[in-house]
Amino acid sequence: MDKRKRAQRITQQQYELYVHELESNADFRAQKFVADKPDLLEKIWEGLVAKLNSVGGPQKSVKQWRERFADWKFNVRKKARNLRLYERGTGGGEAAAGTLTDLEQRLLGITGKVVVAGLVSLPELGVPQCKYKKYLFEKC
Repeated sequence: MDKRKRAQRITQQQYELYVHELESNADFRAQKFVADKPDLLEKIWEGLVAKLNSVGGPQKSVKQWRERFADWKFNVRKKARNLRLYERGTGGGEAAAGTLTDLEQRLLGITGKVVVAGLVSLPELGVPQCKYKKYLFEKC
């Protein structure tokens, strides 16, 4: 029988290091290739991974950390969307389903809340609705 060892959980300090790097490094936050510095993003990740692996907790490669933090961002955004939907469905007030931690709120503040809340200033497209329109061909 194959007894697999469960992966060690990422520590709070490791999440803090990742969020701090996002807050303090604009190039890392953008996660985009820079033509005049092609290795910049990879060097930033290598430096961060060295810090993450040195503070205790799981030891991972650059690829594994990237995947883990992408999963974490997805899960935080999903949690925030679900909380927002719950609040809107109950008419406001405190969400009974839970709340976001300080660290999760910081992550959302850095990576953007558009994914969660949508673009508020964007007008909706579609046919204008008239309250007292008798016939389809009438203008509002």
